[in-house]
Amino acid sequence: MISETAGLGAADIALLEIGEGKLAWEIYAEEGPLEAPVKKRRRA
Repeated sequence: MISETAGLGAADIALLEIGEGKLAWEIYAEEGPLEAPVKKRRRA
């Protein structure tokens, strides 16, 4: 962890830890386009 956090925000700390390799993320493959929800028709 970062020893001196005075004056740093959460985003600053997270970016420092990503740079140091302490935090990681996974990129998921996209599964094609999402389908639009089916709209319900109202009777007049």
